[in-house]
Amino acid sequence: MPPPTEPAAASADARFLEFRTFSIRLGLMVAAVPAVALLLHWYLRHDLDRHALLAGAGSTLALLIYPLAIVFGAPRRWLPWCMVGGLASFMLLIIWGLSYLPDGYHDSLWLLLYPMLFGPLLGMPFGLRENAEKLVLLLLIPVLAARAIPAFPLLQFYVMVLPALMVSVYFKGMVDRIIEANHAYRQQIEALANRDALTGCFNRRYFMEQATRLLKQGQRSGLPTSLLMLDIDHFKSVNDRYGHAAGDLALRAVAQRLGATLRETDLAARIGGEEFVVLLPDTAREPALTAAERLRLAIQDAGVSVPGLPEPLRVSASLGVALTLADGDTLDALLERADQALYAAKRGGRNRVESG
Repeated sequence: MPPPTEPAAASADARFLEFRTFSIRLGLMVAAVPAVALLLHWYLRHDLDRHALLAGAGSTLALLIYPLAIVFGAPRRWLPWCMVGGLASFMLLIIWGLSYLPDGYHDSLWLLLYPMLFGPLLGMPFGLRENAEKLVLLLLIPVLAARAIPAFPLLQFYVMVLPALMVSVYFKGMVDRIIEANHAYRQQIEALANRDALTGCFNRRYFMEQATRLLKQGQRSGLPTSLLMLDIDHFKSVNDRYGHAAGDLALRAVAQRLGATLRETDLAARIGGEEFVVLLPDTAREPALTAAERLRLAIQDAGVSVPGLPEPLRVSASLGVALTLADGDTLDALLERADQALYAAKRGGRNRVESG
């Protein structure tokens, strides 16, 4: 299983930033609705009183709670409560203001939802620069419709029903995006828990779990399983001479060679320091030795580009190969034999493959 080519958290961070921006923009647009509805009604009829202004201003502030909580970095566990509290306050203020708000205000309120609902449903982004002319046309809808409502009573029915349907569709899409984002975060968290942060290879814990399962699966099927143990030669000298940054680059280079050389079904992991291990399911001794030699040559031929060095740094690796001997063979026994073979390769001059 090759290591990922990019940091595991990069896509999750991008999704979170996109969703954060989306939530802020949507929250601000929704919060603007009652305020604009009041201004629109005042422009058309000029019959607002102090209580109506308080209801409109209060409902606007209530709807601002959620986007402002995101902007000012409130803990994520607070955000659902901010949303619920803001919506509850909005509904209470609207109910309180029913006796003070002028006739037709609620029609204006519903109509102002049209631009923000029609836009995304038609595939328009939230930005003004991308669709300025379409946004202007959409904003004209509530003004024109507000003047037409008194003449067409049936329009009042559509003013209430159509936005309600669109709100349901739109927020269903929001819920789907939230579920998708949460699923992606869970996958990323699992990947980060199972991967070595430096190289992107699987870590020791994950390797032991999966290798045990694969070994037992092979034993039940009567198929051979081989194991490679790899150690970078003179790694301490690389760190001492060129610095730990060069050592990190060497580790990443070896991990990349593992990903480029091995099969998709092989399980590779960094188990500590400069040591890697690879489980080869359904692989007998000779194919395992061939795979180990191919990997050794790939590491030997691949230079490591280190800033400040005129030429790529050359590294090599010693490898030990072990094969399951019986149905009851354990992973620990397989690792022990591979480690002994690796020790023999180092004792025999390094940059070589030995089997045990």
